[in-house]
Amino acid sequence: MNITESIKFNKLKEENEALKNEITELKQQILYKEDLYFHCWWGDVDYDEECEYMDNGYKIW
Repeated sequence: MNITESIKFNKLKEENEALKNEITELKQQILYKEDLYFHCWWGDVDYDEECEYMDNGYKIW
């Protein structure tokens, strides 16, 4: 492998690592979002503007 190929390879390797890190971060965000459920009077739902968490329980706006 000559110097030009080595430089290209190292650059691709760095880009690959950056993309792997980004994928890992995005997967963690997806898992976090899936874990966020709020209980409203109609049951467990994803958070939306109609269901607001209060200190003394859950309140529907």
